Amino acid sequence: MNVLYPIFLKLKDKPVIVVGGGKVAYRKVKSLLDAGAKITVVSPELDQDLRDLVEGD
Repeated sequence: MNVLYPIFLKLKDKPVIVVGGGKVAYRKVKSLLDAGAKITVVSPELDQDLRDLVEGD
């Protein structure tokens, strides 16, 4: 049986890597930005919503 444990981190100004550029990555990046993280996305392609977020549209 796999048991998951929540983790709470102070991410303000911390570097975070997100691997992937799809819908899930978009949701993660949004929440990480809200937490103040400095994000690097690694993906050969980006979902349009994620691209718009990165470009500031």
